[in-house]
Amino acid sequence: MRHKGLKNLVLLFGLLIGLSAFGQNTLWQYNSPSPLVFDPSIGPNGYVYFATDDSMLRALDTEGQPAWEVKPGSLIVTPLAVSEDRLFFIVASNEAMGYGTDGKKVWSTNISAQPTGPLAVSGENKIFFGTNDGYLYCLDGNGGAVLWKKKLGYICGPPTVGNDGTLYCASENYLHAVDQKGNIKWRQNSFNYSPVPIAIDSYDHLFYIRGGIMDVYDKFGNYMWEAYDNDGKLVEVEKIPPVIYGDTAIFVNAGGSDFYAFDVFSGYVKWQYSATCDDLPNDSWSPAIAGIPAVDSSGMAMFCDTEGVIVYFEVECGHLYGWHPTVEGYNGTNVILAGRNTGGLMVVATGQGKRSIIAFAHWNGPAGGPWSQWLGTPTHLQRRDDAPMLQMNKPLPADNITTWLEVQGTAADDYGLKSLEVYINGDFVFKTMNDYIGWGTDAATFADGQYDVSLVARDYAGNQTVGEVTVNIQTPTPVYGMYSSPPLFSWLPNSNDLKYQVNISPDPSFYYVLATSATPERGYKKMLSWTPSKKKWKKVLKYAASQASNQTLFYWRAVGKYDGEVVTKTFIIDKTQ
Repeated sequence: MRHKGLKNLVLLFGLLIGLSAFGQNTLWQYNSPSPLVFDPSIGPNGYVYFATDDSMLRALDTEGQPAWEVKPGSLIVTPLAVSEDRLFFIVASNEAMGYGTDGKKVWSTNISAQPTGPLAVSGENKIFFGTNDGYLYCLDGNGGAVLWKKKLGYICGPPTVGNDGTLYCASENYLHAVDQKGNIKWRQNSFNYSPVPIAIDSYDHLFYIRGGIMDVYDKFGNYMWEAYDNDGKLVEVEKIPPVIYGDTAIFVNAGGSDFYAFDVFSGYVKWQYSATCDDLPNDSWSPAIAGIPAVDSSGMAMFCDTEGVIVYFEVECGHLYGWHPTVEGYNGTNVILAGRNTGGLMVVATGQGKRSIIAFAHWNGPAGGPWSQWLGTPTHLQRRDDAPMLQMNKPLPADNITTWLEVQGTAADDYGLKSLEVYINGDFVFKTMNDYIGWGTDAATFADGQYDVSLVARDYAGNQTVGEVTVNIQTPTPVYGMYSSPPLFSWLPNSNDLKYQVNISPDPSFYYVLATSATPERGYKKMLSWTPSKKKWKKVLKYAASQASNQTLFYWRAVGKYDGEVVTKTFIIDKTQ
C-alpha cells in the first residue's frame, strides 16, 4: 500500500470509515500452527480446508474453529479441489487422493510423476491433471481409478474444462483441446509452453499466458488477439490467470503495480487501474498487488496488497471504492470469495509465513465468476461452470402484502442445481432440492413494515444466484370478543435461535406483562407458535373488561433466547363482541 501525501492519507482514512460502516465484518481469525502451502478452499458447508507445510490437511468449521486434521502421508502439492463432499489433491509421493469433507480417506492412486498445477474436476466428478512427464490424466473421482491417460509431449500443463466438457491444456509449444475420452480435437502452435492455468470466459474463449504475454483463442483454437495497450505497446502481465467478469478480463501487469481490463472479444483496453476509464484517476493509490483479485456478483473487485490491505474497485471502470486492513497488516495473498446466505464469505490467508486465515462477511454478494475457474471461486474446480439461471416470479417488487406472503420461482443449471432457498431479511426460512419453489406463510407472523425477500439458487460447484425484492407487509389488527378462545400466535424463526418466549402486555414497552409462555422451569421453549392457556387468556380478557373503552389494544411479542425480539404485533379485545 503506497500513499501520496498527507492529503491522500486523509482521503483514504475517510474511505476506510465509510467502508467500515457497511463493509466487511470480521467473522473470525485462525492462526495456523504451520504455514499454508496454498490458499484455502471453502466447501459448500462453509468449512475452510487448507494444507500446511508440515504435510497436514486441516479443516475449520464455520466459526473458524479446528474441525479436524489428518496427515495424508506427504506434502500436498496441489490446491485442494472441493467437489460436494469430497476433497481432491495430489501429494509429493506421486499419489492422487480423495478425502471426505469429514477428514476420512476414501481412495488413493499412484501416478507417474508430479502434477504441473491444480486439478480440474468435471461436473461428472472426473478429475483431470497434467504431469511433468507429459501425460494428461483422467481419474474417477468416486473411486480414484485411472480412466485414461494421454501422452501429449514431454510435459503437460494443468487442464481447464470447457462448458461442453472439452479439456484445454498446454504441452510443449502447443495448446491442445482434448475430449472427455482422451481424443485430441485440435492443437494449435502457441510458441511457448506455460504452466499457468488457462482461464475461460462465458464464451469459452481461452486466455493463455506464456512468458508474460497474454494470447486469446476461441474454443476451436483460432487466434483472436494479444494484449496491447491503446498505444499499440505490448502489455506484459504477471504469470497468473486473469479474473473475468461478464465481457471484461482483468490482468495484473508484470510487477504487480497496475491492472488492465480488456474487452474479451476485441482486446480493447477498457481501463487501466492507474487511469480508470474517465477523468478521475486513482492517483491516491498505487497498488502493490498480491495475487489474483476476486469479483463478486455485483461487479465489485477486491485484491490484497503486499501489506495485507484489502482494496476494493469496481470492474466497470476501475474506480477505487475503498479499503480495509486485515488483522495481520502485511503479506496478503489471493482473496477467496464464496457465497454465504444471501451475501458473500471472503477468506484471506495472510500474516508472517502465511499462517493466519481471516474470514469476513462480504456485504456485496458471492463470487461473480460466473464459472469455477482456478481461484475465481473458492472451490478450485478449474472448469467453466455457470451460475444457476434464476427466475423469481413472486413476490413482485413493492408488493403490498396483507394476508399471505408467497415466494415462487424456478432455476436451472448447466451441471445440476443443488438447492433453492428462501431468506427474509437475511434469515433462512425454507429450502428445497427441486428446481421449482412454491412457499408461503401467513403475513400475520410479521411485524408491519418493509422486508427483503431473497431467493438463492445454488449449484454443486459453489456458484449461486440471488434474486431479491422488497415488499411491504401491513396486516389488519385482529379483533377478539370477550368469549373468544385463546388465539394462536405464530412467527418466523431467525438464523440464530431455536428457543423463544412470548409475552402479552397492554403496554408497548412490556413493562407490565399479563401473560407469558415462560414457566418457572423454562423461560424459553423450542417453538414457532404459542396458544395461551385458558387461564392465561382469562387474565387478558379480565384486564379488557376493566377498561372504560369498549376496545382495548394489546401487544404481543416473540423473543429469541439469543437474538432478542423476533416480532411484535397487536390485537384488540372488543367488549361488545
